Amino acid sequence: RVDEHGDPADLRGRSVSERSVRPEQLGHFLSGVFDEWVHHDVGEVFVQTFEAAAASWMGLPSTGICVFDETCGLGLALEHNGDLYSCDHYVDPAHLLGNISDSTIEALVTSRRQYEFGRDKLDALPGYCLDCDVRFACHGECPKNRFVTTPDGEPGLNYLCAGYKQFFHHIEHPMRVMVELLRSNRTAADVTEILRREQNPFLDELRYAGRNSLCPCGSGLKTKKCHGRSTPEAPLLPMPVTVGVSRPPVTERGRRADSVGTRIASLDRGGEGLHRLGSQPGEGK
Repeated sequence: RVDEHGDPADLRGRSVSERSVRPEQLGHFLSGVFDEWVHHDVGEVFVQTFEAAAASWMGLPSTGICVFDETCGLGLALEHNGDLYSCDHYVDPAHLLGNISDSTIEALVTSRRQYEFGRDKLDALPGYCLDCDVRFACHGECPKNRFVTTPDGEPGLNYLCAGYKQFFHHIEHPMRVMVELLRSNRTAADVTEILRREQNPFLDELRYAGRNSLCPCGSGLKTKKCHGRSTPEAPLLPMPVTVGVSRPPVTERGRRADSVGTRIASLDRGGEGLHRLGSQPGEGK
């Protein structure tokens, strides 16, 4: 963050420097990595943000990442001199709980002051967030990023809101598919083949669509300006509402998988990520 003069301002700033990522850029980035993962790497590569999202869609009590949980307060920071702070993002005098030379860690962590710090993540959410359809997966993200106003002028909106909202909307269908797979005692990696089958009709339409005709995804744009773009500098596009478009793999692992064709990984190894979130295949949570 920066102040009105463009100088670094830590948590006091109400704007960001030109070097900061823009919310939409974050959304495109997360969506693009997710597309690569869901089409080639489920069960082989574990991405913490995707595991947290899976936990949210499964209705688990915690995502495993404090920024996506409903409340916080467990990510404290202990300095070399024994000072204990409410969070590693809030190492400042206002959030100093005390020193472990003067009190036990247990007493400081369970203090009323720390409880209220963690609870404030939920209590301070603006109405815009409370009414959001992806609140269950985001919960306003980290309070340190809540320094912009909502469209109706209410303070406390997360600076990255637009990017996260785009990302969570983007992954909704694959996440629902994986949840149903696990509830049916199948492996999450089966999502790759299911999406491949679902995409065939759309890919056929795209293949025969003229460059100047409307893109079959329903965006209203011409094909050459939407999913028919092939330039490497073109920004990543969201998948169609149903399942989306499988992009060409960008990793060597993905290219090998694509050349083989249909591939379903074993969840003995493949489900470790979701297992760490506290759900075994078939538990039906």
